[in-house]
Amino acid sequence: MSKTGKSAKIGVLALQGDFDAHRLRLEELGAEVVLVKKPEQLDDIDGLVIPGGESGTFLKLLGEAGFEVILDDRDERPGVKFKDADLLGVPIRVTVGALLGREGKVEVRTRRDRQDVTVAPDGVVATVRDLGRSLASEL
Repeated sequence: MSKTGKSAKIGVLALQGDFDAHRLRLEELGAEVVLVKKPEQLDDIDGLVIPGGESGTFLKLLGEAGFEVILDDRDERPGVKFKDADLLGVPIRVTVGALLGREGKVEVRTRRDRQDVTVAPDGVVATVRDLGRSLASEL
């Protein structure tokens, strides 16, 4: 139930993983379920469930939103990957790591100011879009 007393409208990211099992369980619990396949569907839901494979999921979502995305899945320490991203001039970095498992958050950082912003997974596309617009307006 939501705060208004109505059933919560919960999105299940339906791009990969066992999203149907999540949908069935949420329906059993009384939630209204939306299988999310497009970024614009995020505006109409109260929460989002992201089945396994989170980094690949963000890669796909950001790509569909029009961003050029690089996935660094090398077997290297995070510091090496971050340094390489800076050397390549990557303007916005999204880090899907331990923070997601621990707090349900993802780190987003711009190369320009080197400040981390932590956002919920369903806010990643909007945050990257806003940061990108901000960077573009400074050119």
